[in-house]
Amino acid sequence: MSKVKVYCACSWFDQEQTKHMKNVYKALKENKTCDWDNSYRPLDHQYKGIAVDENPEFLDDEYQRAAWIANTYKNDISGIINSNVGVFAYVPGQETIDDGMAFELGYMTAMGKPTIVVIPDDKGQEPMNLMIAEGATQVVTLSEFHNMDLTKVFNKPFDKVVF
Repeated sequence: MSKVKVYCACSWFDQEQTKHMKNVYKALKENKTCDWDNSYRPLDHQYKGIAVDENPEFLDDEYQRAAWIANTYKNDISGIINSNVGVFAYVPGQETIDDGMAFELGYMTAMGKPTIVVIPDDKGQEPMNLMIAEGATQVVTLSEFHNMDLTKVFNKPFDKVVF
């Protein structure tokens, strides 16, 4: 069976987003078409392994901050370039928009790579940001995503409310 390298984008700014990220990661690990070991997870590739949310003092030094920003960004761009498909763990809502994830989705879309936005099952009817909804190749719930063939991701128009 063919497997793809996935760029695994996610937000982790609150408990709901972190829980959803873990659920999507679990589904990817179990997916027979995902090459989990060679997929790219941005949180695993922050510059020097430094999680600035856990070590905010690292950003106090101007040089370290600039190095962390530039190199984390470059790592993520390399992850996008070297991946076959993007999977975006996304929790809809105006208060949860993640600019970084929107950028990653746009970059992958501009490169012509398929992108899947995975939303929690209980958020399937929530209005979604227009650029996320229309930028994705598909928007699916976590349940729909579980056994998805990641080697065959084709356009599926988003038919819910956008803002």
